[in-house]
Amino acid sequence: YRGFLVTHQITWLILLASLLIGIAGALALQFLLILLGPARYHNTIEDIIFNLSVSTAAGFGARILLPDITTRIANEFIDKKAREEAEDAVAIAERAERQSEKTLLFARINEAIDTTETIKLDALAVELTDLIGKNPLDRNYAIWLARIYRTKGEFNRAIDVLKSFVSRKTAAGLEDPDLADVLYNLACYQALLYANEQKEEIAAECLQNLRESTRILPDNKKDANGDKDFASVRDKSDFKTIVG
Repeated sequence: YRGFLVTHQITWLILLASLLIGIAGALALQFLLILLGPARYHNTIEDIIFNLSVSTAAGFGARILLPDITTRIANEFIDKKAREEAEDAVAIAERAERQSEKTLLFARINEAIDTTETIKLDALAVELTDLIGKNPLDRNYAIWLARIYRTKGEFNRAIDVLKSFVSRKTAAGLEDPDLADVLYNLACYQALLYANEQKEEIAAECLQNLRESTRILPDNKKDANGDKDFASVRDKSDFKTIVG
């Protein structure tokens, strides 16, 4: 239906342009005749017929040139619309394909984490590392890889993955919910590491990352307040201040 309306509008534009060009051609020739020979016109029957004839010829001649020009313009306009719609359709299909691939990958990761199969977890870690290299600002791959390391009890490696993501986002000048959520996960893993090692510098860094996360995305305060991962730092005054 939209294509019909566009074609209908183009047809009316062509007809209007045809009329205007015909009139312009006739008037232009009249003007030229006046400039070239003002004494030629004596308001006789012969002169009136002469002027009418050449004006008609000029208008007709101008309209003869119009179809080829207007056809090209119309085709280019329609072709452009078709190309734009085709490009949009391809972009949507590509996004759907990427999302489908992500969904399947996420399902595989969850299955491997649930079963804690080391071989599968290691293979997925390699796959995710490669995907992060190709998509350095995609938070999902960083978070999923960190979860795998957490499942394996390798908190330092999980923390390094998330810190690298934060560094890339910061370098790109991006401060958004993706950064806030990665900072939240980073704070979680640092709280778990602090529970094991009891080093105050780890707790301080944990709370600083949580503070930044909630500054960017205040909704994370509510999540942090009930998150068991923060059990080791929950009694600290800074934590209470952050979550309100």
